[in-house]
Amino acid sequence: MNQHTARASYKDGILSVEVPPALDEAMKIFVTKLRGGPAILQLKKWYQARTTGRGSQSHHLWGHADQIGNQLGYAKSEMMQIIADMTPSWPRVEYEGKTVSVSESGIDSFTASEAIEVAHRIAAEENITLIEEAF
Repeated sequence: MNQHTARASYKDGILSVEVPPALDEAMKIFVTKLRGGPAILQLKKWYQARTTGRGSQSHHLWGHADQIGNQLGYAKSEMMQIIADMTPSWPRVEYEGKTVSVSESGIDSFTASEAIEVAHRIAAEENITLIEEAF
């Protein structure tokens, strides 16, 4: 995810956003695809990308997916998909007519922490003791 700063102003009940040049092409594509139809522009709080490397959120999450998957008979990647699907803030996209969760590399620190909590909940519901020190 790239972060860009835009200028915004509010006057006479109209919110105006000045898009930086780095987003010009993306905005042209967006407007072209609208073809006068309805659109939803989502504004949300920006969160830092999830942490990576030893001792990180990513390492923590994959470690839990591995431990839980081993106990429930799932491969680590299958368990990650289950956790992603159960995490409300995990971004989703349309792919071949189906809604799927994006790769873990596309989540932010808020979603990563929420996914770790989902993993903790699954473990508790399945009576699985997670080893936290390994991360």
